[in-house]
Amino acid sequence: MGRVLVGRDAECAVLSRALAAAQGRPAPVVLVSGEAGAGKTTLVEHVLARVGTPTLSGRAAEWAGAAYDVLARALRPTVRDMAAPISPVLAQIFPERGAPPATPDPAALAAGVCSLLGSLAGGRLAKLGTLPPGETTR
Repeated sequence: MGRVLVGRDAECAVLSRALAAAQGRPAPVVLVSGEAGAGKTTLVEHVLARVGTPTLSGRAAEWAGAAYDVLARALRPTVRDMAAPISPVLAQIFPERGAPPATPDPAALAAGVCSLLGSLAGGRLAKLGTLPPGETTR
C-alpha cells in the first residue's frame, strides 16, 4: 500500500507553484526540511507524481556520514574544477576550497548547497533524501 498524504495542501501548493513557474526554464532548487519521519519524502513524491515532472532521485544512508557527505563526494570533482570561488559556507563540506566559517551554520550551508545544485543542475530536477538505518536503496 502506498503512503498517504494528509494535511499538506499548503506545502503541495508551494512545491507545485515552484515547478509550474519553472516551465521552460531550469528547474528550481527547493529545500524541504523537517524532523525525521515528518513526511518530507512523501510530500515531494506526491507533488512530483501529480505534476508528472521527470526527476533524478537519490538517497543516502544516514549512517554513511555527515548529512552532506554524499553530495560532497558526488560534486567534489566538479567543485574542484570550478574556476570561480565558492561561498565560504560551502567550505564546511569542501574544505579544500577554502576555510570554513568559524561557527558552522546549518541553515546557511543548506542554502549554499541549494544554490550550488541550482547552478549545476542545467535544467534537470533532482530529488535527494536519506534512508533510515537498516533500509537499502531501491
